[in-house]
Amino acid sequence: MIAMALMTNPRLLIADEPTTALDVTTQAVILDLMRTIQKKFEMSILFITHDLGVVSEIADEVVVMYLGEVIESGPVEQIFSKPRHPYTRALISAAPNYNGSQESRLPVIPGIVPSLFERPAGCAFSSRCKHVKSELCSIDRPPINLGSTNVRCFLERAGVPEKFEKEEVATTIDKKRISKSLVSIALQVESVSRKFVKRTGLIRRKERIVQAVSEVDLEIREGETVGLVGESGCGKTTLGQTIAGLMDPSNGKIKLSISGQMREISNLPEQARRDVWQQIRFVFQDPFASLNPRMTVFEIVSESLRNGPSRIENRRLRQERVYEVLERVGLDPAQSDRYPHAFSGGQRQRIGIARALAPKPKIVIADEPVSALDVSVQAQILNLFNDLQNDLGLTYLFVSHDLNVVSNISDRVAVMYAGRIVEIAKTNQIYSSPRHPYTAALLAAVLTPEYKPNKSQREPLQGYPPNLANLPPGCSFASRCFFARSNCHHIPPKLECDDNGGWAACHRKNELSLTGLTIVS
Repeated sequence: MIAMALMTNPRLLIADEPTTALDVTTQAVILDLMRTIQKKFEMSILFITHDLGVVSEIADEVVVMYLGEVIESGPVEQIFSKPRHPYTRALISAAPNYNGSQESRLPVIPGIVPSLFERPAGCAFSSRCKHVKSELCSIDRPPINLGSTNVRCFLERAGVPEKFEKEEVATTIDKKRISKSLVSIALQVESVSRKFVKRTGLIRRKERIVQAVSEVDLEIREGETVGLVGESGCGKTTLGQTIAGLMDPSNGKIKLSISGQMREISNLPEQARRDVWQQIRFVFQDPFASLNPRMTVFEIVSESLRNGPSRIENRRLRQERVYEVLERVGLDPAQSDRYPHAFSGGQRQRIGIARALAPKPKIVIADEPVSALDVSVQAQILNLFNDLQNDLGLTYLFVSHDLNVVSNISDRVAVMYAGRIVEIAKTNQIYSSPRHPYTAALLAAVLTPEYKPNKSQREPLQGYPPNLANLPPGCSFASRCFFARSNCHHIPPKLECDDNGGWAACHRKNELSLTGLTIVS
Protein backbone atom coordinates (compact mmCIF):
# COMPACT_ATOMS: atom_id res chain seq x y z
CA MET A 1 0.00 0.00 0.00
CA ILE A 2 2.82 2.40 0.84
CA ALA A 3 4.59 1.55 -2.42
CA MET A 4 1.42 2.31 -4.40
CA ALA A 5 1.10 5.68 -2.69
CA LEU A 6 4.69 6.58 -3.61
CA MET A 7 4.31 5.83 -7.34
CA THR A 8 3.69 9.50 -8.27
CA ASN A 9 6.41 10.94 -6.00
CA PRO A 10 3.93 12.88 -3.87
CA ARG A 11 4.81 15.91 -1.77
CA LEU A 12 2.16 14.93 0.78
CA LEU A 13 1.37 11.39 1.98
CA ILE A 14 -1.92 10.92 3.83
CA ALA A 15 -1.76 7.80 6.01
CA ASP A 16 -5.15 6.81 7.44
CA GLU A 17 -4.73 4.45 10.42
CA PRO A 18 -1.84 2.57 8.75
CA THR A 19 -0.77 0.74 11.92
CA THR A 20 -4.10 0.13 13.71
CA ALA A 21 -4.35 -3.62 13.08
CA LEU A 22 -0.62 -4.32 13.47
CA ASP A 23 1.26 -5.85 16.37
CA VAL A 24 3.88 -3.74 18.17
CA THR A 25 6.93 -5.09 16.33
CA THR A 26 5.40 -4.72 12.86
CA GLN A 27 4.12 -1.28 13.87
CA ALA A 28 7.66 -0.25 14.84
CA VAL A 29 8.96 -1.41 11.45
CA ILE A 30 6.27 0.55 9.57
CA LEU A 31 6.89 3.72 11.56
CA ASP A 32 10.64 3.41 10.98
CA LEU A 33 9.96 2.89 7.26
CA MET A 34 7.74 5.97 7.05
CA ARG A 35 10.38 8.12 8.74
CA THR A 36 13.00 6.84 6.26
CA ILE A 37 10.71 7.49 3.28
CA GLN A 38 9.87 10.97 4.53
CA LYS A 39 13.55 11.87 4.83
CA LYS A 40 14.50 10.33 1.49
CA PHE A 41 11.73 11.91 -0.59
CA GLU A 42 11.52 15.14 1.46
CA MET A 43 7.75 14.90 1.73
CA SER A 44 5.17 15.73 4.36
CA ILE A 45 2.97 13.15 6.08
CA LEU A 46 -0.54 13.62 7.44
CA PHE A 47 -0.81 10.70 9.87
CA ILE A 48 -4.39 9.91 10.95
CA THR A 49 -4.74 7.62 13.98
CA HIS A 50 -6.53 7.07 17.27
CA ASP A 51 -3.37 5.60 18.86
CA LEU A 52 -1.79 8.32 21.00
CA GLY A 53 1.39 6.29 21.44
CA VAL A 54 1.92 6.31 17.68
CA VAL A 55 1.23 10.06 17.56
CA SER A 56 3.87 10.75 20.21
CA GLU A 57 6.34 8.58 18.30
CA ILE A 58 6.05 9.97 14.78
CA ALA A 59 4.45 13.43 14.85
CA ASP A 60 6.06 16.87 14.92
CA GLU A 61 2.74 18.73 15.15
CA VAL A 62 -0.53 17.35 16.50
CA VAL A 63 -4.10 18.30 15.60
CA VAL A 64 -6.91 17.06 17.87
CA MET A 65 -10.40 16.86 16.35
CA TYR A 66 -13.78 16.43 17.96
CA LEU A 67 -17.16 16.37 16.24
CA GLY A 68 -15.81 17.62 12.94
CA GLU A 69 -13.73 20.55 14.18
CA VAL A 70 -10.19 21.19 15.39
CA ILE A 71 -10.23 21.82 19.14
CA GLU A 72 -6.49 21.90 19.81
CA SER A 73 -3.27 21.95 17.80
CA GLY A 74 0.38 22.48 18.54
CA PRO A 75 3.84 20.89 18.78
CA VAL A 76 3.85 17.27 19.92
CA GLU A 77 5.88 18.14 23.04
CA GLN A 78 3.31 20.71 24.20
CA ILE A 79 0.27 18.53 23.37
CA PHE A 80 1.51 15.64 25.51
CA SER A 81 3.18 17.54 28.35
CA LYS A 82 0.92 20.60 28.60
CA PRO A 83 -2.43 19.88 26.90
CA ARG A 84 -4.96 22.69 27.41
CA HIS A 85 -8.30 21.41 26.13
CA PRO A 86 -10.32 19.14 28.51
CA TYR A 87 -10.90 16.64 25.68
CA THR A 88 -7.17 16.32 24.89
CA ARG A 89 -6.43 15.86 28.58
CA ALA A 90 -9.13 13.20 28.91
CA LEU A 91 -7.79 11.28 25.89
CA ILE A 92 -4.24 11.19 27.26
CA SER A 93 -5.48 10.15 30.70
CA ALA A 94 -7.67 7.36 29.30
CA ALA A 95 -4.83 5.66 27.43
CA PRO A 96 -3.76 2.46 29.26
CA ASN A 97 -0.15 2.31 30.45
CA TYR A 98 1.87 -0.12 32.51
CA ASN A 99 1.81 1.36 36.02
CA GLY A 100 2.91 -1.62 38.09
CA SER A 101 -0.60 -2.43 39.35
CA GLN A 102 -3.72 -4.13 38.06
CA GLU A 103 -5.83 -2.44 40.73
CA SER A 104 -6.22 0.86 38.86
CA ARG A 105 -9.33 1.85 36.96
CA LEU A 106 -8.92 3.71 33.70
CA PRO A 107 -10.44 7.20 33.63
CA VAL A 108 -13.18 7.53 31.01
CA ILE A 109 -14.94 10.31 29.17
CA PRO A 110 -18.63 10.20 30.17
CA GLY A 111 -21.33 9.84 27.53
CA ILE A 112 -20.86 9.29 23.80
CA VAL A 113 -19.96 11.52 20.87
CA PRO A 114 -23.15 13.35 19.74
CA SER A 115 -24.48 12.87 16.25
CA LEU A 116 -23.42 15.47 13.72
CA PHE A 117 -27.13 16.09 13.22
CA GLU A 118 -27.50 16.92 16.93
CA ARG A 119 -24.43 19.07 17.45
CA PRO A 120 -24.48 21.09 20.70
CA ALA A 121 -25.17 24.79 20.23
CA GLY A 122 -22.05 26.04 22.00
CA CYS A 123 -18.86 24.09 22.58
CA ALA A 124 -18.86 20.75 20.74
CA PHE A 125 -17.51 19.00 23.86
CA SER A 126 -19.87 20.69 26.34
CA SER A 127 -22.17 17.67 26.81
CA ARG A 128 -19.24 15.54 28.09
CA CYS A 129 -16.93 18.09 29.71
CA LYS A 130 -16.36 17.99 33.48
CA HIS A 131 -15.66 21.76 33.50
CA VAL A 132 -18.73 22.81 31.54
CA LYS A 133 -20.57 25.95 32.58
CA SER A 134 -24.00 25.79 31.00
CA GLU A 135 -24.50 29.58 30.95
CA LEU A 136 -21.31 29.90 28.91
CA CYS A 137 -20.22 26.69 27.17
CA SER A 138 -23.69 25.52 26.09
CA ILE A 139 -24.58 28.83 24.44
CA ASP A 140 -21.54 30.43 22.83
CA ARG A 141 -19.00 28.77 20.58
CA PRO A 142 -15.62 29.18 22.30
CA PRO A 143 -12.93 31.26 20.59
CA ILE A 144 -9.49 30.02 19.58
CA ASN A 145 -7.01 30.83 22.35
CA LEU A 146 -3.42 31.14 21.21
CA GLY A 147 -0.53 30.00 23.38
CA SER A 148 1.74 26.98 23.73
CA THR A 149 -1.04 25.25 21.78
CA ASN A 150 -3.98 26.73 19.89
CA VAL A 151 -7.14 25.63 21.67
CA ARG A 152 -10.85 26.23 21.13
CA CYS A 153 -12.03 26.53 24.73
CA PHE A 154 -13.09 29.18 27.25
CA LEU A 155 -10.32 27.86 29.54
CA GLU A 156 -10.07 30.08 32.63
CA ARG A 157 -13.58 31.43 32.16
CA ALA A 158 -14.88 27.85 32.32
CA GLY A 159 -12.70 26.97 35.30
CA VAL A 160 -10.27 24.70 33.40
CA PRO A 161 -7.08 24.31 35.52
CA GLU A 162 -3.99 25.74 33.88
CA LYS A 163 -1.79 22.83 34.94
CA PHE A 164 -2.44 19.38 33.52
CA GLU A 165 -2.05 16.43 35.87
CA LYS A 166 -2.93 13.05 34.49
CA GLU A 167 -4.06 11.80 37.88
CA GLU A 168 -6.86 14.37 38.08
CA VAL A 169 -9.32 12.15 36.22
CA ALA A 170 -8.04 8.81 37.50
CA THR A 171 -9.97 6.74 40.01
CA THR A 172 -9.33 3.39 41.66
CA ILE A 173 -11.43 0.29 41.98
CA ASP A 174 -11.50 -2.08 44.92
CA LYS A 175 -11.06 -5.40 43.15
CA LYS A 176 -11.90 -8.58 44.97
CA ARG A 177 -8.55 -10.14 44.13
CA ILE A 178 -7.42 -13.15 46.09
CA SER A 179 -4.31 -15.24 45.90
CA LYS A 180 -4.55 -17.18 42.64
CA SER A 181 -2.33 -19.93 44.02
CA LEU A 182 -5.11 -20.81 46.47
CA VAL A 183 -7.86 -21.01 43.83
CA SER A 184 -8.77 -24.14 41.91
CA ILE A 185 -8.01 -24.52 38.21
CA ALA A 186 -10.84 -23.51 35.86
CA LEU A 187 -9.23 -24.52 32.55
CA GLN A 188 -6.33 -26.76 31.69
CA VAL A 189 -4.64 -27.07 28.29
CA GLU A 190 -2.29 -30.04 27.89
CA SER A 191 0.08 -30.32 24.91
CA VAL A 192 -2.51 -28.86 22.53
CA SER A 193 -1.56 -28.55 18.87
CA ARG A 194 -3.57 -27.35 15.90
CA LYS A 195 -2.48 -28.16 12.35
CA PHE A 196 -3.86 -27.01 9.03
CA VAL A 197 -3.34 -28.65 5.65
CA LYS A 198 -2.36 -26.20 2.92
CA ARG A 199 -2.81 -27.47 -0.62
CA THR A 200 -1.10 -25.92 -3.66
CA GLY A 201 -1.00 -26.72 -7.39
CA LEU A 202 -3.77 -27.67 -9.81
CA ILE A 203 -2.49 -30.89 -11.39
CA ARG A 204 0.13 -32.18 -8.98
CA ARG A 205 -1.50 -31.31 -5.72
CA LYS A 206 0.98 -30.68 -2.93
CA GLU A 207 0.12 -30.66 0.72
CA ARG A 208 1.95 -28.80 3.44
CA ILE A 209 1.24 -29.03 7.15
CA VAL A 210 1.00 -25.63 8.82
CA GLN A 211 1.65 -25.95 12.56
CA ALA A 212 -0.43 -23.01 13.85
CA VAL A 213 -0.28 -24.11 17.51
CA SER A 214 2.42 -26.43 18.83
CA GLU A 215 2.18 -28.39 22.10
CA VAL A 216 0.81 -25.57 24.26
CA ASP A 217 0.42 -26.11 28.00
CA LEU A 218 -1.62 -23.59 29.96
CA GLU A 219 -3.57 -23.41 33.21
CA ILE A 220 -6.06 -20.68 34.12
CA ARG A 221 -7.41 -20.46 37.64
CA GLU A 222 -10.91 -19.40 38.63
CA GLY A 223 -11.37 -15.63 38.63
CA GLU A 224 -8.01 -15.09 36.95
CA THR A 225 -7.22 -13.13 33.79
CA VAL A 226 -4.46 -14.47 31.58
CA GLY A 227 -3.30 -12.16 28.80
CA LEU A 228 -2.13 -13.84 25.59
CA VAL A 229 0.20 -11.69 23.49
CA GLY A 230 2.41 -12.02 20.46
CA GLU A 231 2.91 -10.92 16.87
CA SER A 232 0.24 -11.37 14.21
CA GLY A 233 0.16 -14.96 12.98
CA CYS A 234 1.74 -16.41 16.14
CA GLY A 235 -1.33 -18.58 16.88
CA LYS A 236 -3.10 -16.52 19.57
CA THR A 237 -6.54 -16.50 17.94
CA THR A 238 -6.24 -20.14 16.81
CA LEU A 239 -5.47 -21.22 20.37
CA GLY A 240 -8.40 -19.19 21.72
CA GLN A 241 -10.82 -20.62 19.17
CA THR A 242 -9.55 -24.15 19.85
CA ILE A 243 -10.12 -23.75 23.59
CA ALA A 244 -13.62 -22.36 22.92
CA GLY A 245 -14.50 -25.38 20.77
CA LEU A 246 -14.79 -23.41 17.53
CA MET A 247 -12.25 -25.86 16.08
CA ASP A 248 -10.87 -29.21 17.21
CA PRO A 249 -7.30 -29.63 18.45
CA SER A 250 -5.10 -31.86 16.29
CA ASN A 251 -3.42 -33.22 19.42
CA GLY A 252 -3.60 -32.74 23.14
CA LYS A 253 -6.35 -32.29 25.71
CA ILE A 254 -8.48 -29.40 26.92
CA LYS A 255 -10.01 -29.84 30.36
CA LEU A 256 -12.71 -27.77 32.04
CA SER A 257 -13.68 -27.75 35.72
CA ILE A 258 -17.27 -29.01 35.87
CA SER A 259 -18.83 -29.52 39.31
CA GLY A 260 -15.37 -29.45 40.88
CA GLN A 261 -13.97 -32.14 38.56
CA MET A 262 -11.62 -31.62 35.62
CA ARG A 263 -13.31 -33.12 32.54
CA GLU A 264 -11.83 -33.38 29.07
CA ILE A 265 -13.90 -31.36 26.58
CA SER A 266 -11.77 -31.61 23.43
CA ASN A 267 -13.11 -33.63 20.50
CA LEU A 268 -16.59 -33.95 21.99
CA PRO A 269 -19.58 -34.98 19.86
CA GLU A 270 -21.75 -32.15 18.51
CA GLN A 271 -24.43 -32.10 21.21
CA ALA A 272 -21.98 -32.39 24.10
CA ARG A 273 -19.84 -29.63 22.59
CA ARG A 274 -22.88 -27.38 22.35
CA ASP A 275 -23.54 -27.90 26.05
CA VAL A 276 -19.93 -27.10 27.01
CA TRP A 277 -19.93 -24.10 24.69
CA GLN A 278 -22.30 -22.40 27.12
CA GLN A 279 -19.56 -22.60 29.79
CA ILE A 280 -16.88 -21.02 27.58
CA ARG A 281 -17.96 -17.97 25.61
CA PHE A 282 -16.13 -15.99 22.95
CA VAL A 283 -16.01 -12.21 22.41
CA PHE A 284 -14.92 -11.48 18.85
CA GLN A 285 -12.51 -8.82 17.67
CA ASP A 286 -14.65 -6.93 15.17
CA PRO A 287 -17.77 -5.39 16.76
CA PHE A 288 -19.12 -4.66 13.28
CA ALA A 289 -18.68 -8.00 11.50
CA SER A 290 -19.44 -10.26 14.48
CA LEU A 291 -23.07 -9.16 14.87
CA ASN A 292 -25.76 -10.34 12.44
CA PRO A 293 -27.14 -7.15 10.83
CA ARG A 294 -30.52 -8.85 10.24
CA MET A 295 -31.09 -9.63 13.91
CA THR A 296 -32.17 -7.22 16.63
CA VAL A 297 -30.10 -6.81 19.78
CA PHE A 298 -32.67 -8.88 21.69
CA GLU A 299 -32.41 -11.74 19.17
CA ILE A 300 -28.60 -11.62 19.21
CA VAL A 301 -28.28 -11.69 23.01
CA SER A 302 -31.06 -14.25 23.55
CA GLU A 303 -29.81 -16.71 20.91
CA SER A 304 -27.99 -18.91 23.43
CA LEU A 305 -31.06 -18.82 25.70
CA ARG A 306 -33.21 -20.51 23.08
CA ASN A 307 -30.93 -23.58 22.72
CA GLY A 308 -28.70 -25.82 24.81
CA PRO A 309 -28.52 -26.27 28.58
CA SER A 310 -29.14 -22.56 29.20
CA ARG A 311 -32.41 -22.65 27.29
CA ILE A 312 -35.22 -20.58 28.86
CA GLU A 313 -38.58 -21.66 27.48
CA ASN A 314 -40.63 -18.90 29.09
CA ARG A 315 -40.35 -15.79 26.91
CA ARG A 316 -40.92 -13.42 29.84
CA LEU A 317 -38.09 -14.99 31.85
CA ARG A 318 -35.88 -14.96 28.74
CA GLN A 319 -36.64 -11.29 28.26
CA GLU A 320 -35.77 -10.56 31.89
CA ARG A 321 -32.40 -12.28 31.46
CA VAL A 322 -31.63 -10.32 28.27
CA TYR A 323 -32.57 -7.04 29.93
CA GLU A 324 -30.43 -7.96 32.93
CA VAL A 325 -27.26 -8.54 30.92
CA LEU A 326 -27.86 -5.45 28.76
CA GLU A 327 -28.09 -3.31 31.88
CA ARG A 328 -24.99 -4.96 33.31
CA VAL A 329 -22.92 -4.02 30.26
CA GLY A 330 -24.26 -0.46 30.29
CA LEU A 331 -26.90 -0.61 27.54
CA ASP A 332 -30.52 0.53 27.67
CA PRO A 333 -32.89 -2.49 27.46
CA ALA A 334 -35.44 -0.20 25.77
CA GLN A 335 -33.14 -0.21 22.71
CA SER A 336 -33.08 -4.01 22.42
CA ASP A 337 -35.46 -3.89 19.43
CA ARG A 338 -32.89 -1.97 17.39
CA TYR A 339 -30.44 -3.43 14.88
CA PRO A 340 -26.63 -3.31 15.23
CA HIS A 341 -26.18 -0.50 12.68
CA ALA A 342 -27.95 1.90 15.08
CA PHE A 343 -25.13 1.63 17.64
CA SER A 344 -21.59 2.99 17.90
CA GLY A 345 -18.50 0.74 17.86
CA GLY A 346 -18.22 0.71 21.64
CA GLN A 347 -21.92 -0.07 22.05
CA ARG A 348 -21.66 -2.93 19.54
CA GLN A 349 -18.81 -4.42 21.50
CA ARG A 350 -20.98 -4.19 24.62
CA ILE A 351 -23.66 -6.11 22.71
CA GLY A 352 -21.07 -8.79 21.92
CA ILE A 353 -20.11 -8.98 25.59
CA ALA A 354 -23.78 -9.22 26.60
CA ARG A 355 -24.23 -12.09 24.14
CA ALA A 356 -21.31 -13.89 25.76
CA LEU A 357 -22.68 -13.35 29.28
CA ALA A 358 -26.28 -14.41 28.58
CA PRO A 359 -25.86 -18.15 29.40
CA LYS A 360 -23.88 -17.38 32.59
CA PRO A 361 -20.50 -18.75 31.46
CA LYS A 362 -17.53 -19.54 33.68
CA ILE A 363 -14.87 -18.55 31.17
CA VAL A 364 -14.81 -15.74 28.60
CA ILE A 365 -12.24 -15.71 25.80
CA ALA A 366 -11.87 -12.17 24.45
CA ASP A 367 -10.08 -11.96 21.10
CA GLU A 368 -8.70 -8.44 20.57
CA PRO A 369 -11.94 -6.94 21.94
CA VAL A 370 -10.72 -3.32 21.97
CA SER A 371 -8.31 -3.17 19.01
CA ALA A 372 -10.88 -1.50 16.73
CA LEU A 373 -11.94 1.11 19.31
CA ASP A 374 -10.62 4.60 20.02
CA VAL A 375 -8.84 5.26 23.29
CA SER A 376 -11.79 6.71 25.23
CA VAL A 377 -14.16 3.86 24.27
CA GLN A 378 -11.36 1.35 24.86
CA ALA A 379 -11.07 2.54 28.46
CA GLN A 380 -14.82 2.07 28.99
CA ILE A 381 -14.70 -1.52 27.70
CA LEU A 382 -11.63 -2.44 29.77
CA ASN A 383 -13.28 -1.05 32.90
CA LEU A 384 -16.38 -3.06 32.02
CA PHE A 385 -14.36 -6.29 31.77
CA ASN A 386 -12.83 -5.60 35.18
CA ASP A 387 -16.23 -4.78 36.72
CA LEU A 388 -17.82 -7.95 35.33
CA GLN A 389 -15.01 -10.10 36.67
CA ASN A 390 -15.23 -8.43 40.04
CA ASP A 391 -19.02 -8.90 40.25
CA LEU A 392 -19.47 -12.30 38.57
CA GLY A 393 -16.16 -14.05 39.29
CA LEU A 394 -15.47 -14.63 35.59
CA THR A 395 -12.28 -16.18 34.28
CA TYR A 396 -10.71 -14.50 31.24
CA LEU A 397 -8.32 -15.44 28.48
CA PHE A 398 -7.61 -12.01 27.01
CA VAL A 399 -6.00 -12.14 23.56
CA SER A 400 -4.33 -8.95 22.36
CA HIS A 401 -1.34 -7.53 20.53
CA ASP A 402 -1.52 -4.33 22.62
CA LEU A 403 0.75 -4.80 25.63
CA ASN A 404 -0.49 -1.58 27.26
CA VAL A 405 -4.02 -3.00 27.28
CA VAL A 406 -2.88 -6.39 28.58
CA SER A 407 -0.94 -4.80 31.46
CA ASN A 408 -4.14 -3.15 32.71
CA ILE A 409 -6.32 -6.24 32.89
CA SER A 410 -4.14 -9.33 33.32
CA ASP A 411 -2.96 -11.22 36.41
CA ARG A 412 -0.54 -13.27 34.32
CA VAL A 413 0.72 -12.92 30.76
CA ALA A 414 1.56 -15.68 28.28
CA VAL A 415 3.76 -14.76 25.32
CA MET A 416 3.37 -16.73 22.08
CA TYR A 417 5.80 -16.98 19.21
CA ALA A 418 5.49 -19.24 16.15
CA GLY A 419 2.72 -21.32 17.71
CA ARG A 420 4.38 -21.89 21.08
CA ILE A 421 4.24 -20.21 24.46
CA VAL A 422 7.77 -18.93 25.06
CA GLU A 423 7.17 -17.23 28.42
CA ILE A 424 4.45 -17.04 31.05
CA ALA A 425 4.61 -15.23 34.38
CA LYS A 426 2.86 -12.72 36.59
CA THR A 427 2.17 -9.44 34.83
CA ASN A 428 4.58 -7.33 36.88
CA GLN A 429 7.33 -9.88 36.36
CA ILE A 430 6.81 -10.01 32.59
CA TYR A 431 6.82 -6.24 32.24
CA SER A 432 9.62 -5.40 34.67
CA SER A 433 12.06 -8.30 34.20
CA PRO A 434 11.31 -10.49 31.16
CA ARG A 435 13.29 -13.72 30.81
CA HIS A 436 12.83 -14.42 27.09
CA PRO A 437 14.51 -12.18 24.47
CA TYR A 438 11.32 -12.11 22.40
CA THR A 439 9.32 -10.77 25.34
CA ALA A 440 11.96 -8.07 25.83
CA ALA A 441 11.72 -7.20 22.12
CA LEU A 442 7.93 -6.84 22.36
CA LEU A 443 8.25 -4.56 25.39
CA ALA A 444 10.91 -2.46 23.64
CA ALA A 445 8.42 -1.76 20.85
CA VAL A 446 5.62 -0.60 23.17
CA LEU A 447 4.62 3.03 22.58
CA THR A 448 3.26 5.21 25.36
CA PRO A 449 1.34 8.51 25.00
CA GLU A 450 4.11 10.76 26.25
CA TYR A 451 6.65 13.02 24.62
CA LYS A 452 9.94 11.24 23.87
CA PRO A 453 12.81 13.45 22.63
CA ASN A 454 14.83 10.43 21.45
CA LYS A 455 11.99 8.64 19.69
CA SER A 456 13.93 8.23 16.43
CA GLN A 457 16.55 6.10 18.24
CA ARG A 458 14.14 3.19 18.72
CA GLU A 459 15.52 0.02 17.10
CA PRO A 460 12.76 -2.22 15.65
CA LEU A 461 13.02 -6.00 15.85
CA GLN A 462 14.72 -7.27 12.71
CA GLY A 463 13.68 -10.21 10.56
CA TYR A 464 10.43 -12.15 10.30
CA PRO A 465 8.84 -15.06 12.16
CA PRO A 466 9.59 -18.51 10.70
CA ASN A 467 7.35 -20.26 8.22
CA LEU A 468 4.89 -22.35 10.28
CA ALA A 469 4.99 -24.99 7.55
CA ASN A 470 8.76 -25.31 7.90
CA LEU A 471 9.77 -24.58 11.48
CA PRO A 472 13.50 -24.61 12.34
CA PRO A 473 14.86 -27.51 14.40
CA GLY A 474 15.96 -25.39 17.37
CA CYS A 475 14.51 -22.27 18.93
CA SER A 476 12.05 -20.60 16.57
CA PHE A 477 13.32 -17.16 17.62
CA ALA A 478 17.02 -17.93 17.21
CA SER A 479 17.35 -16.31 13.75
CA ARG A 480 16.14 -12.96 15.18
CA CYS A 481 17.72 -13.16 18.63
CA PHE A 482 20.72 -11.00 19.60
CA PHE A 483 21.69 -13.50 22.30
CA ALA A 484 21.48 -16.75 20.29
CA ARG A 485 24.30 -19.29 20.52
CA SER A 486 24.97 -22.33 18.38
CA ASN A 487 22.86 -24.69 20.51
CA CYS A 488 19.88 -22.34 20.12
CA HIS A 489 19.72 -23.13 16.41
CA HIS A 490 19.70 -26.92 16.90
CA ILE A 491 18.12 -27.75 20.27
CA PRO A 492 14.54 -26.61 20.97
CA PRO A 493 14.30 -25.08 24.47
CA LYS A 494 11.69 -26.41 26.89
CA LEU A 495 9.23 -24.21 28.75
CA GLU A 496 10.69 -24.51 32.25
CA CYS A 497 10.54 -22.61 35.52
CA ASP A 498 13.12 -19.83 35.80
CA ASP A 499 14.80 -18.56 38.95
CA ASN A 500 12.23 -15.78 39.31
CA GLY A 501 9.15 -18.01 39.55
CA GLY A 502 7.98 -17.64 35.97
CA TRP A 503 8.29 -19.99 33.01
CA ALA A 504 10.42 -19.36 29.92
CA ALA A 505 11.52 -21.40 26.90
CA CYS A 506 15.07 -20.11 26.54
CA HIS A 507 18.43 -21.80 27.02
CA ARG A 508 19.81 -18.62 28.61
CA LYS A 509 16.84 -17.56 30.69
CA ASN A 510 18.75 -17.52 33.99
CA GLU A 511 21.85 -15.73 32.73
CA LEU A 512 20.49 -12.85 30.61
CA SER A 513 19.65 -9.47 32.10
CA LEU A 514 16.83 -8.14 29.91
CA THR A 515 15.13 -4.77 30.06
CA GLY A 516 11.44 -4.37 30.76
CA LEU A 517 9.13 -1.36 30.83
CA THR A 518 9.49 1.68 33.02
CA ILE A 519 6.43 2.30 35.18
CA VAL A 520 4.34 5.18 33.82
CA SER A 521 2.52 7.22 36.45
